[in-house]
Amino acid sequence: MPDVESLAYSPLDMVQFLDFVVNGIKDENGNFKRDEDDREITGVIAWLHGREVPEAHFFASAPDDPVQLFVSVIQPTEDEVVPWMDRVPGFRHMVRVDGKIGDASSFAAASVPGNPLSFVVHRPDLDAIFNQTKEAIAKINLEEAGIKKPELLRTLMGKRGTNLNALLSRVKDTQNLDILAARAGFM
Repeated sequence: MPDVESLAYSPLDMVQFLDFVVNGIKDENGNFKRDEDDREITGVIAWLHGREVPEAHFFASAPDDPVQLFVSVIQPTEDEVVPWMDRVPGFRHMVRVDGKIGDASSFAAASVPGNPLSFVVHRPDLDAIFNQTKEAIAKINLEEAGIKKPELLRTLMGKRGTNLNALLSRVKDTQNLDILAARAGFM
């Protein structure tokens, strides 16, 4: 039986957080911003593909719900625990660290009836983006693009010294594949 990793975080702003999950954070020129450790903020989905996660499912509350939760269930490939808070570039600045799960006006507003998880629903759109990206990555002919697999994985994870836009340009130029096309409208 495969291992299962689950996490739940409360985003500071659900709309911005979901955009970060899918697209990372880019500057006005379309380049991935870097965090305080000089890692590219490539987003959760790219980071998961850098870990070679074979399966992931996503859940979230709506942006206007009194409870703000993002939940992910993944099949990890590593033997050790991989905490997202410090490993996903930019993640710490996107989620609450005070233990709160939103800004409900009252305790009753945050629990319907008595279950704050009732606000969290499956996000098949995020699952589909994860799977489409996985399929696109699998189509890359690494040799033709002049990319070694460890370089690809490190770059997807935004590791220091990497440049995802440059790598994606090489793939686009050599194979006409658009691996991480910016996406909008998944709210």
